[in-house]
Amino acid sequence: GIEGVTVIKKYLPYVERSREVLISCSTKILVEGMKELNQTGVATALQVFFSLKILKTKLNEVNTILSNNIAEHLNSIDSTFKKQNHLQQDPTNTNNTVKREDNDVVEWLSLLYGVLTGPVLSAAQQAWHLYGVLKRIRDPQTQGLVEDDLRLQAAEKNERYYSPARMFWNVFTQHLKRLMEASIVGSPSWRPKFAVFYPNMLKMLGLFLEQMMSRPTISTCVNSDEPFQVKKDLLL
Repeated sequence: GIEGVTVIKKYLPYVERSREVLISCSTKILVEGMKELNQTGVATALQVFFSLKILKTKLNEVNTILSNNIAEHLNSIDSTFKKQNHLQQDPTNTNNTVKREDNDVVEWLSLLYGVLTGPVLSAAQQAWHLYGVLKRIRDPQTQGLVEDDLRLQAAEKNERYYSPARMFWNVFTQHLKRLMEASIVGSPSWRPKFAVFYPNMLKMLGLFLEQMMSRPTISTCVNSDEPFQVKKDLLL
């Protein structure tokens, strides 16, 4: 390392501060790039993280944020439904009506649809966009794919490598399964009712997938193999 080199020892605090500023700036560019589905911004940030040897750490941070976001919104469906149902069953409510179970299922599916087409769709698009950029980033020295290096690092540690896209599906399916088990499978009276509406849910999920991949920036980014030309001026 350079710690023992006397002539530059006094500059080490400045170097460290510069590194922190660079990481902070790149993190901001990554977050904004993901929200806006900006390929160049995301690519620039990922390239910086790779050069600083913190790419895996930063990807884990992003995966955690997206995972928590997905979990929070899917988990909110059951609590929101129970709260609304409680208000309608409250005898002190002058507008109290006895809801049929068919309507309960429809209301539950409506809440699910709102989450899928809103915050979860946004998280999915960001995850897919990040994956589309990541798989095209190359090591500036070897010209090898950075994602191949991440896979190799994981294999050396006997770990499984999850791309942002794979991570999204793992989290999404796990929490959707838990939601259905808690709300539907756990309620015997709901099972026959929900069976009638199951095709509606399949259509809903199909629409979710269609909307997720319909953004031109998503489909182009994921399906392209062209490497990125990183714009360093974004960091200035």
